[in-house]
Amino acid sequence: SQLRELVEREALQNCLTDLIRNSLDPDTVLETTVSEIRRILEIDRTYFVWYRTDLDSPEWEVRKEAKPDTLPSITELYPGNALHPVSQYVLAGEPIQIDDIITCAIPAIRNFFLVLDFNSVLILPIQTQQHKQGALVLAHCQDIHPWAKGEMELLEAITNQLVIALNQAELYTETQAAAQIARGETEALEQTLHQLQQAQV
Repeated sequence: SQLRELVEREALQNCLTDLIRNSLDPDTVLETTVSEIRRILEIDRTYFVWYRTDLDSPEWEVRKEAKPDTLPSITELYPGNALHPVSQYVLAGEPIQIDDIITCAIPAIRNFFLVLDFNSVLILPIQTQQHKQGALVLAHCQDIHPWAKGEMELLEAITNQLVIALNQAELYTETQAAAQIARGETEALEQTLHQLQQAQV
């Protein structure tokens, strides 16, 4: 059983590493990451959230979600200031690991996760080269789940791979945008030259 678990976890890491090498679409990377983590580690809910600073007031956006059909969806925006203690930790790059929500010493954090029906939660922050901040969120709703050292190590390795993938996707998007601007400028220059040539005829 332990060997099977090890093989499955190694398969998960390899799968995500391959995906990172082959996909330049951030949504595909995020969707595969949350669904594979949930499937292999048998977690009730797995999410990826972005911290949106481009809105009137900063908010957490649930970008991708993996869960069983029996659980309601949590895909909405959460005000950053309403989640102040959680935001504070995550934006500082500090993971949040709570094995049993009831025992959480910070009432605002405990109450927020209890409203979401979480029993155990793990939040792993990420930051891209473009300074976009987000987090991988794993939660158990059925039972209390002490997060094992092996799980933590695997998830930290996956989070590192995820950052690489998102950085690659951002770089690709930037390169495409720059190429499009360059094409537009070239076309405008060609048109101007053509008009000058016409004027000289």
